[in-house]
Amino acid sequence: MNINLNNIPEHILKIQDCDLAEDFIAFGIELDENGHGHHSGIFISLNNELVLFHFDAITVKIEHSNDLNGWFLLNKLVIFEGEDDFIINFKAHCEIICEESSPEFGFLFDGSYYDINGKYYTETDFSDVTTCVGFCIKVIQGYLNNTKFIDLTGWNINPLDDFKLKNSSFYEQQLEILKEKYPLRIEEIKENYFKRILPSELTSSGFYDDLPVTKDNIDFIRPTVEMILQTKRLL
Repeated sequence: MNINLNNIPEHILKIQDCDLAEDFIAFGIELDENGHGHHSGIFISLNNELVLFHFDAITVKIEHSNDLNGWFLLNKLVIFEGEDDFIINFKAHCEIICEESSPEFGFLFDGSYYDINGKYYTETDFSDVTTCVGFCIKVIQGYLNNTKFIDLTGWNINPLDDFKLKNSSFYEQQLEILKEKYPLRIEEIKENYFKRILPSELTSSGFYDDLPVTKDNIDFIRPTVEMILQTKRLL
């Protein structure tokens, strides 16, 4: 899929500017005071109602959008276009996950997901440890019947270097938590599964319909997405 960078601004909206007459599923991103994305979720617009489905690092929630200042959404996830009743089915999928899941926060990306029954599924035998971004990926991948949504192999320990330097105590704390849980597998985790995918990277992935979305795909579009977010938050 060819992406026209000039068309991106019209698809990134403040939630108060979106048209609820249209039913859609969209990635949402919350910006901090400096205009950087620091939290991700999934917006669902159905029957003139907009709700946010997300993992806030403590619990999984479905929230109404009335008081969500600072949030932007990507107007529509193109991977679902053309499916009949997909929004009703997807919302039901999210409601089941909200009842069934209880993830813990951590930088573990192992390809696990939530199956059609809302149950956590993994082939690595790790418990459900994830970030807000990882949670969204698991939800989407499960709804797609384990069709790989994002190719996680593009991220490894190297992209954490800047984050590690700026947030070394938090980085070490997260690694220590995983080490305590899996002392015999910590090297495997560090080599293969300890990753950080940014909220702006998840937002950028939503423009693609050819799966899996790769890090190269995201790197092409992310600077433009971040610039638009910075600009629109001031409007």
